[in-house]
Amino acid sequence: MREPDSYIQKKYSPLLSTITDSPNGKEKEKVADICSNYAIARVEIVYGKALPGQHGNIVQLVMNRLKAGQEIRVVSDQWRTPTFVGDLSDGIQRLIENTTNGIFHICGDECLTIAEIAYQVADYMKLNRTLIHPVTTEEMQESTPRPRFSGMSIEKARTILGYNPRKLKEVLLDWNSI
Repeated sequence: MREPDSYIQKKYSPLLSTITDSPNGKEKEKVADICSNYAIARVEIVYGKALPGQHGNIVQLVMNRLKAGQEIRVVSDQWRTPTFVGDLSDGIQRLIENTTNGIFHICGDECLTIAEIAYQVADYMKLNRTLIHPVTTEEMQESTPRPRFSGMSIEKARTILGYNPRKLKEVLLDWNSI
């Protein structure tokens, strides 16, 4: 699937415009100014194996529904940078050990739609992808407004911290050993 036209510009921006594009974006912008003397980690769409009793995540939700033979509707016009929880913990550890302040995007480095995430889960887990039904944001009728693009650039974290997260497909290939 093709990325939004502004993807390339946003990918290399140290602070993406999604800070102000989201419903509470102006508040995030104020916090960023106030907290410039601190190290702040911004994360997005964290996934991994949920422990018993824990709320799941997009990967677990798709796996569980497809394994049960249930259909699932997923948005095809919202882009995210999915983050494996193991990579997140590595990034936070690196941030703790570094003395640089500012905002660091500790997330995945690939920008995918929610539908693309669901299809990768189905494909790598050998589940029935025909049960996945991509819909638009408008068709989904979510009660909470979501930004269409909230992918974040990890260039600062990669350069300063040496952060190097895995791609979703790499994590899915190792899923049974996680």
